[in-house]
Amino acid sequence: MYTILKKELKGYYTSLSTYVYYAMFFLILGAYFVKSCLGSYSTEFGYYALSKAFAAVLLMAPLFTMHLLAQEKKNRTEQLLFTAPVSTMGVLLGKFLATAIVLLVPFVLSVGYPIYIAQCGKMSVTFLLGAYLAAILVCMVLLSVGMLVSSLTSNMVLAVILAYGVYLVVFLGKIIENFVPSEWLYHMLHSLSVYNIYYAMVSGIVRSGDVLYLCILAIFFFVVTWLVVEYKRLGLGQFLLRLVMGIAVCACLTGISMGTTKVYDCTAEHLLTFSKDTKSVVSNIGKDTDIYYLGERSRVNATYQELLAQYAKLNDKIHIHYKNVQSDQEFRSKYLANVSSVSETSMVVASDDKYVYLNADDYVSTIQTSTYSYKSTLELENQLTSAIHYVNSEDSQKVYYVTGHGESTLDTAFSNMLRMNNYELKELNLQEKLNSVEATIPEACTALLIDAPQTDYSEDEIDALKEYMNDGGRIFVAIDPLNEDLTRFDAFMEEYGLQLQTGVLVEGTENNYVYDTAYYLMPEIQSHAITKRLEDDHLSVLTMTSKGIKKNGNANGYTCTDLLTTSAKAFAKVSDFDNLNTKGEDDVSGSYSVATLSEKENAGKMILLTSDIFFNDEVDADCAGGNRQFFLSAVNYLAGNEDTGIMIPGKEVGDQVALYPNTSLNLVKVITIVILPLLMLVVGVLVVIGYRKNIVLKLQNKRKQKHEEKESISSDENTLD
Repeated sequence: MYTILKKELKGYYTSLSTYVYYAMFFLILGAYFVKSCLGSYSTEFGYYALSKAFAAVLLMAPLFTMHLLAQEKKNRTEQLLFTAPVSTMGVLLGKFLATAIVLLVPFVLSVGYPIYIAQCGKMSVTFLLGAYLAAILVCMVLLSVGMLVSSLTSNMVLAVILAYGVYLVVFLGKIIENFVPSEWLYHMLHSLSVYNIYYAMVSGIVRSGDVLYLCILAIFFFVVTWLVVEYKRLGLGQFLLRLVMGIAVCACLTGISMGTTKVYDCTAEHLLTFSKDTKSVVSNIGKDTDIYYLGERSRVNATYQELLAQYAKLNDKIHIHYKNVQSDQEFRSKYLANVSSVSETSMVVASDDKYVYLNADDYVSTIQTSTYSYKSTLELENQLTSAIHYVNSEDSQKVYYVTGHGESTLDTAFSNMLRMNNYELKELNLQEKLNSVEATIPEACTALLIDAPQTDYSEDEIDALKEYMNDGGRIFVAIDPLNEDLTRFDAFMEEYGLQLQTGVLVEGTENNYVYDTAYYLMPEIQSHAITKRLEDDHLSVLTMTSKGIKKNGNANGYTCTDLLTTSAKAFAKVSDFDNLNTKGEDDVSGSYSVATLSEKENAGKMILLTSDIFFNDEVDADCAGGNRQFFLSAVNYLAGNEDTGIMIPGKEVGDQVALYPNTSLNLVKVITIVILPLLMLVVGVLVVIGYRKNIVLKLQNKRKQKHEEKESISSDENTLD
């Protein structure tokens, strides 16, 4: 085998076509590297560049495989080759390995690109390895197919055409499968499609079954090639018997590998790795729940498709469907009657009569973290799990939010979170309610939300709030820290031990503020049932601009417990606001609380939060959903519910970025797009010219040697005469 391998490699590397392939590979690789990596500061080299360069393999592999056996037949050297002191399997293996080495050498050389990228930014190695694994395995499959085609004919042109035809069918499988009417047949074709497997691996979805399946395919076609070559020796009967046995073994191994497959999440952001909340909630649902993906099945994102499949694996009550809402008007009228524009990749989660529409535009939240940078967070797992939890829940509890005093309303992420956790938000204009027949806060009110009132409450409204608290009411209050005009409302909170310190808090400890701004607070989390989930999930909270709550201990029998606090180095800025970071004579030292619980046994509970920016979606995204988790735990505590609500932190996406040095950027572009491809061609031309010159010299030396031998013989004859 080694002799055959050496002979084949010598043939490849003295042929210009090998260097043309290398030049084409590095030209495509360089173009996409410059466009998608350097151009967009991305480090996802495997997905954006390497996967595109695989086109060079598709174009050139048939030209390499055509001569493996077809050329031997054409030159009538086949019998000579297979009667050499090397087994048939050894000959085929030598040819296969030689071609594999030639095809894979540029992939090995391309490792220099990610090494360069890793010096400039954050890169996921597992995501990159998925792309390399896909390229190597699919390359082996294509090579074995091309070798089989080459063994079937002595016409090299026909071998190339047939190989291209097979490749076309393989990579058009994505289109072909969508014309299959049967659902089970579609799933079978989809699972066995080499294109789908390649695309999934490149996207970071590596399944053990797929890896084994590609290896089985490569070995199967190689063995069939051996059977074709041995056909004359085996005879028709033995050939067919062994072929059928090979197909049966291949089918059995494929079935076993696919049936016992394990999914490895190699995505850069670990998008397929579920939280413990998702596993717990989905595993325990007892009702049939349908998830409808809105869009053409053929255009489903591979990551989303695998994500939905993983949900279905958690519980057999989960059923995944793909809906074309343009053609299914009945579905649209039932679930989307109030949706004016349906975005593709949106979803509907339904169980019995309850359903939720998940808008694809809300999957990713983006915030600007500085002048030139942004942070994007994928919320899909949180939204999907929360929707499953919601449609499987019983009657919802009502949270009333007060209006009539310029109060803020909850941002989308917070209101959706409450709804998904089976809380129904209801508006309550307190003054209008007091003027109505039922002049009290509704009995159905599980908790009352007062969010940053801008004008003061009337005496009647304050009395209604006191009565509500005395009857065991639950109130969550968030205030605007810059509003000093709520005299009656502030006095109402003081009766429950919640006295506000004048001024805005400035933090003196660097770890307790963000954005290099000392009054943008990231408070310390104190241990309590409300903050347990924050501590367990290692989440932080951002209150940003806040007031301080004085520690008054007991008031009217109510006990105050701090939930979020500043450090001891904080102070309340009450004057000289032009020098915010400097403590003045009138400023009051801390520490302070920025969120406090006031409660009394057999009476009411109130939570005061001294920040209104807390409810901003962008602020929440910047602390990975910590603000939402705190708010949800607080509402659950007020409502007397176990803190098992669903609030899964989002996963940061698009953070695989690099800052490529501008000083050398143009040089890198020239090297990758121009110099490397040209270098491959120049080396190829020099090698071929040198090889041919060497052949000419050898021929000349042979002729010279023959001529000298003739002269020597002639001289000897003359001497004898």
